[in-house]
Amino acid sequence: MTSKNLTVRFYTITLCMICFLGILSYPIVIFNWGDKPYTGTTVKTSGAGSGTGDIMASLIQTGAGYVLKAHSDFWLVLNKVEMSDPEALNYTELTTLVMSTRTSLASAISTYKNLKMLADSMPYDPGMIEVLMQFDYNALNASRPHNQSVWGEVKQFLITGDVRGVFTKSLSTLEEIYRMVDTVYYSVSNKVYPDIKALWSLGTLFSDSHLFGQYSAEVFSEL
Repeated sequence: MTSKNLTVRFYTITLCMICFLGILSYPIVIFNWGDKPYTGTTVKTSGAGSGTGDIMASLIQTGAGYVLKAHSDFWLVLNKVEMSDPEALNYTELTTLVMSTRTSLASAISTYKNLKMLADSMPYDPGMIEVLMQFDYNALNASRPHNQSVWGEVKQFLITGDVRGVFTKSLSTLEEIYRMVDTVYYSVSNKVYPDIKALWSLGTLFSDSHLFGQYSAEVFSEL
């Protein structure tokens, strides 16, 4: 397998896992590939548990677990609010769920900062950048339904080969979600009914982030 293909596979895995779609399905699918994704000239390993690739894989899996936990707890928060009489809302239980969401997000952010720092230290493969710039984004967009706003963001990054920009965007979104969750936590911990508009905004942000990860992964899966 060529260095270019190895590099493409490496970035495919990292993008899938750093974004929200990856946390739902890609740990099994991607890590079940026959070819070890972190070998070749771009990322080298010198033995199990000791190479850059092993560290990267560990960060990806750990961060994915934290985001999945945060995501699932957030839907439990929505369920608790939706199914409860506002006058009889159990604020202790709700605060625990929001706190769990916030804690998992904080752990995910810390993990992804380390992951991004490691990825930033690796040089781009010119061949991979050329493939991204020449890819037919319009054909892929026409082949299945996409949210055009989110798709436009993904295309803007990848058509210029700005893979690190995808990492930065994903991390920035996590940090924005954390700040919004923190505001909800402050309310419910003080037994104040959560702002429904804030919950709507959080749901939109979670969903858009999910699609951002999915669409990035779709492009790389076609290369």
